[in-house]
Amino acid sequence: MHEFGLAQQILEIVNKELASRKVSKVNRIKIKLGKALFIETHCLAEAFNLASKGTAVENAKLEISENEGPAQIKVEEIEAELTDQS
Repeated sequence: MHEFGLAQQILEIVNKELASRKVSKVNRIKIKLGKALFIETHCLAEAFNLASKGTAVENAKLEISENEGPAQIKVEEIEAELTDQS
């Protein structure tokens, strides 16, 4: 399933972005896909839910928009909760 591989790529991008932060939970991820990827967005959302099980990203809302651009994924925004450091 092509979408599952892309879901894993999204998780890798998010994990790299959050690596230096103390994140307890990710609430929302906003991504933009190039239409040239030929992705069924509902299939990508389901694959993302499966791939994120057991991670800080589990249950995060994945907001997907498409553009006429090239076959690429861009993570535009990540909304996360920081670990309480008190």
